[in-house]
Amino acid sequence: MSQLREGSNVLRFVAQGGAGDVSLVDYTHISYWHKFVADNRLQLIVSDGQQTTVSEFTNSAIRVIDVTNPEAAEEVVARVEPNKGVFSATFASTRSGERKLLAITDDGAERPAGISANRASSLRAPNHTADLVIITRRDFFPAFEGLAKLRASQGIKSELIDAEDIYDEFNFGNKSPQGMQFAQATLKDKI
Repeated sequence: MSQLREGSNVLRFVAQGGAGDVSLVDYTHISYWHKFVADNRLQLIVSDGQQTTVSEFTNSAIRVIDVTNPEAAEEVVARVEPNKGVFSATFASTRSGERKLLAITDDGAERPAGISANRASSLRAPNHTADLVIITRRDFFPAFEGLAKLRASQGIKSELIDAEDIYDEFNFGNKSPQGMQFAQATLKDKI
C-alpha cells in the first residue's frame, strides 16, 4: 500500500530470469484500503449489515444501490447529511453476506452514448425464409446490398439481417454468442 500514490500509478513487470524469461499477463487487479470518499460516484464492498458512511458528495441527491446481483439491483436506504459544503450518506445493507454497492449522485451517473428506437422484426415467423442470410450491423447494409442483389439475380433468395434483431428476438436484447447460436439453429430449420 505504501507503494501506491493518489491518482495514476504505473505498474512495471521486470523479468528476473534473464533474456529467456517470458511472462504473459492478461490483467492485473490491485486491492488496497482507502477512505470511502466519493467523487459523486463510488463503488464499494461491505459485509453483513455493516454501517458505512461515504463522504464528499457535491450534492444531496445521493442514491445507494446494491448491485451484487446486476439483474436484481436494489436501492439501499441512506441518511444524507450536509457537512461543510459537501454531503455524506450513511447506510447499511439489509442483506447478508458480502455486498457490492454503488453510491452515486445524479451528476455521477453515466449517460448512454445513444438511444435509438427498436425496429420490429419477425425472424421467427414461419414464412420468413431465405437461401442466404447475411448477418451484420444495419450500418453495413449498404456494403452488402450488392452481394444480396447478385445472389437474387442467380435465383438465391438472400436476406440482410441486423445482428441487433437477432439479439432482440433470440436473447432478450443481450449481446452474446448464445443468442447467435440459438438464432442459427432456429433459422437453419427454415433455410
